[in-house]
Amino acid sequence: MKRILLIISVFAFLVLGVIAWLFHPSPPPDGVTLSFAGYTNDARVVRSNLYRLPDSGSRSMALFELVNRTKHSYFCFPGAIQLQTGGHWIYDTNWAGYALNSFTLRPAQIVHVEMPVPAGSNSWRCSVTVLDVTYARIPRWLGLKMKDESIWSPEVLK
Repeated sequence: MKRILLIISVFAFLVLGVIAWLFHPSPPPDGVTLSFAGYTNDARVVRSNLYRLPDSGSRSMALFELVNRTKHSYFCFPGAIQLQTGGHWIYDTNWAGYALNSFTLRPAQIVHVEMPVPAGSNSWRCSVTVLDVTYARIPRWLGLKMKDESIWSPEVLK
């Protein structure tokens, strides 16, 4: 009887450990970085689809470099824009987002991400959500979803 209780206890402990591992939020990958590359104009005329306030100036779009220095592939999509006001980061309500602009970031690849420069703040940042597609930790048949892993750019000053 004691042996059966010991086996059940060990099994329950293992199940709880697996559940904790599956739902533990993963930090953004160390080998993937997002850095500011510079400003540009809206030559492709995409700003009006992404941002609610127009700007036709020569610095209406910002370029960021997303660099993958890992051996993993990541499914990526532009995340949010935040403005710094009063020492706090707040989400920019004029950001309409990228509806269908996702991509796969392969090992040793560099991708340029274009983001609209927000109006009304001299200090801002953006994020790119990255999801590891090399090794799925959660089987799809379980119906569970992984938490987003977002990488924030450094603070950008206009």
